[in-house]
Amino acid sequence: MNGVLQVTGRLGKSTHLFNFEKHPIVFPSKAKLTGLLIWESHQIVFHSGSQVIAPLPDIRAEQSTPFTIIIVDFAGPLFVKDNNAKQYI
Repeated sequence: MNGVLQVTGRLGKSTHLFNFEKHPIVFPSKAKLTGLLIWESHQIVFHSGSQVIAPLPDIRAEQSTPFTIIIVDFAGPLFVKDNNAKQYI
């Protein structure tokens, strides 16, 4: 599009996205259109406010030296038989 600033990056080579998703438009921060687009989005999500998330477990909020406690929270549940052998994820 002529006269419109668009971002280009690694998504430009994607084959499953539309052109406007690959190269989003950059709006000037002080332009009236920018303010109107932000206001419209704000109205659509009903003033959503902050996201509600669960509190951290006490052990995750304690002060300690680095690597004293390491928690892997992305591996999912593991079921290990106690047979004194190495276990792998």
